[in-house]
Amino acid sequence: MKAARLGLICLIILLLVSLFPLIPTALAAEHLNASDFGPPNPQGVGKEYYNPGERLEFLYYVVPADDDKKVKLDDRYYYVYSSLDGVTLRATVFLTTGASIQHQYLNGRCQNPEDSCELLDGTIKMSFHIGDTGSQGGVDEIEVEVKGTVPSVEKRLETVKALWIEVSDADDNVLPSIEIRVLNLNQFTKDLDEVKKRYQSLSDNATMLEEEGAVTVDAKDYLEKARDNITLAENYYKDGKYIDSDEKLKNVEELLDKAAFELSKAKANFIYEKAGEELEKLSVTLVQFDYTIQEAKNEGIPTSSYEFQLITLKSKYTTLIDKNDKTADYLEKNKFDDVIKRSNNIINETASLTMQANSLIAELRKKIDEAKETPTPTPTPTPTPTPTPEPFFFEQRDRLVLIGAVIAVLIGGGGAAAIAISKYKQKKAFDELK
Repeated sequence: MKAARLGLICLIILLLVSLFPLIPTALAAEHLNASDFGPPNPQGVGKEYYNPGERLEFLYYVVPADDDKKVKLDDRYYYVYSSLDGVTLRATVFLTTGASIQHQYLNGRCQNPEDSCELLDGTIKMSFHIGDTGSQGGVDEIEVEVKGTVPSVEKRLETVKALWIEVSDADDNVLPSIEIRVLNLNQFTKDLDEVKKRYQSLSDNATMLEEEGAVTVDAKDYLEKARDNITLAENYYKDGKYIDSDEKLKNVEELLDKAAFELSKAKANFIYEKAGEELEKLSVTLVQFDYTIQEAKNEGIPTSSYEFQLITLKSKYTTLIDKNDKTADYLEKNKFDDVIKRSNNIINETASLTMQANSLIAELRKKIDEAKETPTPTPTPTPTPTPTPEPFFFEQRDRLVLIGAVIAVLIGGGGAAAIAISKYKQKKAFDELK
């Protein structure tokens, strides 16, 4: 029994699901777009600008694009908004049947209990519903009346939405809104003075950078155009043509922004190039330091400590080169403040290393100069001894002994002669050992 009942329920569900596609689409409200509506023909609004506190009253008409579209405008919600101060809203719906329905926001609340009214950040929202009038019915017209006071604004010339309407099951912004421009004369005067001050400041900055050696051609072009637009803006302002003056002020602000960008770029490029120049100077100084060390070696001066310091300086130089190369990436990405900061650090560090290297060069150069000024001592030659003159007898001693021996042999016999010759030989051997 339970199984049969469960099967019947499943069958009913399947039948309902299968019948969904057959339900007529006319039961749902048709989606609307701008082509379904005619022009709203607002009345009572259209001045170039309004002053805060000025009273504003106007009418706005929501109408179908043609008779065939009338039936499409019913069976949906309409949401009416306004940002005017102390506003009252009234929307009168005229149906094709001849009937009319009024929806009103008055004294801070909806007058029709079926409607919804609320305040959203200073904007009033009134919501109402138009029911289904049938296939032969529809909406002839919705007359919207708006009464209120123009609010104060912060900007010199600010757009305020006096009225806009949203429709359910329709495109966003399906109906054109009513926007007014509101003047803030005090702010207008301040903005005009501010752009003149900013122009002068940027011009002074451009002159200063140019005197230092930076290229400011692009920035000066924008500044010249800004100056011309400031003149036009002032003239329109004096004539009370605030809309025209506002347009020129917008041009000035845009041109000054571009000039400021170009000046930042010029300054960053200039300091980046200056950092490169300082690195080149350090490179030359290190070469001079290396040459000075070699010169000192040739003079016999100890250079180990200097060579070690040269290695240290070269290592720091290489680190700064890498840092400078990476700074170029910041420049390409228009991160000018980072470029200026990094380049200034490189300049300061490079200047310190250059000063250190020059100090070591001067110190070593002094030692070289001192070595060159001190004469090298010449070795004293060993004097050759001068032979002392001897008396003739000693000088002829050996010869006399020999002659005496010969005479002895000749006169006295062989024994005396042999002794004399033996003594002669011993004396000669002793002299040779000595």
